[in-house]
Amino acid sequence: MKYFLILFIAILFSHQASAIKLQSSDIFEGQKMSKQFEFNGFGCEGDNKLPNISWDLASLPEGTKSLAVTVFDPDAPTNSGFWHWLVVNIPTTIDNTFALIGNDAQGLTIKNGFGNYQFDGACPPVNDGMHRYQFTVWALPQESLEVSKDTPAAIIGFMLNSSSLEMARLTTTYARTAIIKFADTNPINVDESQGVLPITIIREGSGNGEALFSVQINFQSANNADVGVVKTALVFTDGEKSIQFDLNIIDDYLVEGDESFTVSLSQAPSSLPVDNKVIEVTISDNSSGGSWGYFLILILIFKTIKLLEASTVLNYYNSFTKWCWK
Repeated sequence: MKYFLILFIAILFSHQASAIKLQSSDIFEGQKMSKQFEFNGFGCEGDNKLPNISWDLASLPEGTKSLAVTVFDPDAPTNSGFWHWLVVNIPTTIDNTFALIGNDAQGLTIKNGFGNYQFDGACPPVNDGMHRYQFTVWALPQESLEVSKDTPAAIIGFMLNSSSLEMARLTTTYARTAIIKFADTNPINVDESQGVLPITIIREGSGNGEALFSVQINFQSANNADVGVVKTALVFTDGEKSIQFDLNIIDDYLVEGDESFTVSLSQAPSSLPVDNKVIEVTISDNSSGGSWGYFLILILIFKTIKLLEASTVLNYYNSFTKWCWK
């Protein structure tokens, strides 16, 4: 029993001693990458930079004759993941990813999921959750794999998994999000005579593609006559990040007191999510207080009637004059 325990510990420590040691100052295990490592294209707007990862050549297992480096997203919505970078047949004198950029003598670069022969950064769909990106270094017992630059990435993955002596992996994460929201949600007080209340709505995050949404007015007081629109549909065009929506305020000269309502956003089907924060708006009534407003209206009606009566008398006079001259 003691013999088997010693043998187990020896095997365990020998395995740990031979583990390939990876390190990076650009990306970190389990942490989200910065935007500079996002792809540029297909709606992604990053710098498409390659993070530098290095490995300790002294930690390579015995019998290593070549290396391979891959970057893979197992969470891509393809049912088969997505390959961002594959380089095989790397000499065992190379100890970092930057040495592989644009240098065919240092390895064979395989066509990636974008159809390019290079590293291409993260590009998960918007609001698809957090994706993992596996940066893996493989130690291989042969000097080269019998493949070409157009060998399917899945075949390369199979060959690496089936023949590698050892591999080391650094898994980082990335996500792209977008949401529609008000630029400012502070309460607004507006005078009834202002006419138009401009409200700015922004698309935060990715600005690619169209995004539909609606602006909804929710009344808190019984009288809602001073607002010219109740609900309207709007759209962010491709690349548009800000929209100004003009809310019409009606000056009706009626004495009715201040009016309150909220402005909210509604998500359209299959579109971006909207923030649930609302803007509270109060319209200050600018009409005369007490009964004087109604009194002035009555005077206007009375004068209108008098003008109509005068007009009727004049018509009778003209008709009588014409009859007398016949």
